[in-house]
Amino acid sequence: KRNNYFFSCNIKKKMKQVIALLCIAFFVAIISAQKPSRVDFSLEYKGFLDSRHWNTSAKATSEELDTLINPQGQINYHVKNRIGPVSHLSMNVTDLSKKSFTGTIRLSFGGSHVHQEHVVHGRTIGVGSVLSSDHEVIALAASFNITSGEGAYKGAQGGVSVIGYAAVSSTNHQHQATFVVTGIWWRPHNAGLLGN
Repeated sequence: KRNNYFFSCNIKKKMKQVIALLCIAFFVAIISAQKPSRVDFSLEYKGFLDSRHWNTSAKATSEELDTLINPQGQINYHVKNRIGPVSHLSMNVTDLSKKSFTGTIRLSFGGSHVHQEHVVHGRTIGVGSVLSSDHEVIALAASFNITSGEGAYKGAQGGVSVIGYAAVSSTNHQHQATFVVTGIWWRPHNAGLLGN
């Protein structure tokens, strides 16, 4: 009887310890689920700039960006495109003066006819700049505040910087353009892959 009493006390004590550990694990899981996750990227987009309205449309695939600097100060920059889902860039200028502009940006990642797109939307921080350049090139730079998102980036907050150029074509208003876009934003951990 005495052994049974100690045995049952030990079981009760161990059960209380297990329940306490499960409660702690549950609270840790809740706290870590609240922590936003960081997304950062750099991509080179190729597309077009419409010089009548200064709107842009471009896309990028998964890429490896490689920049090598030699002791003489020479910089070699290479982009290796990878196979896979694409990202689309759309910039719409809402107010353009001679050397500055304001506008919005939309970046989508992945998605297909089967899956939902994962998108961030932003507005210029201050004004974007039309850079001094050769008369055969239109160059611009801007920073954007991420204001909203969809899909996996629902609730995203952060920023994106864009610098790019377009080779001016005298034949039409659609100029081939290249943009290097770098971004960092945080999304709520519970946004999930389907934007729940």
